[in-house]
Amino acid sequence: MLLDHPDDIFAARHYEQVRRLPAEAETLPPWCYTHRDFYQRELQRLFRRSWNCVGRVERLPHPGDFVAFELAGVPTMLVRDEGGRLRAFANTCRHRGTQLLEGSGNCKPLIQCPYHGWSYRLDGKLAGAPEMAKVSAFQQGDYSLIPVRRETGLYS
Repeated sequence: MLLDHPDDIFAARHYEQVRRLPAEAETLPPWCYTHRDFYQRELQRLFRRSWNCVGRVERLPHPGDFVAFELAGVPTMLVRDEGGRLRAFANTCRHRGTQLLEGSGNCKPLIQCPYHGWSYRLDGKLAGAPEMAKVSAFQQGDYSLIPVRRETGLYS
């Protein structure tokens, strides 16, 4: 069941009670938690503009260890490369956009697309692209995985 909501969900008057001092403030109106447009605005203005914690580095201790997830609507993966560096990539094959990894595990030595078999090294570089050698303009170096900015650090 969808909650009733006003037509002008972003009008400031709906949020007057929310903007009070913390001891007097109220929660967001109920429809803010279910309305698609409100969610899209949160993605654009909050989650895609700020850092999001996705876990602890200890979760991926070995080369090839990975975790795949969706972050603010973007399929993403973290993977530990051969040199021990933690890397983040869009979790989509550069060929046809198929999701490369699911869940968590170890993919060493290669990340392989289940659709057409393109494979990527753990540093994101394209390792193999079946049948593409026949394509005259194809440059393997142009099709590495798309990196996602990531940081690690200690917070107190």
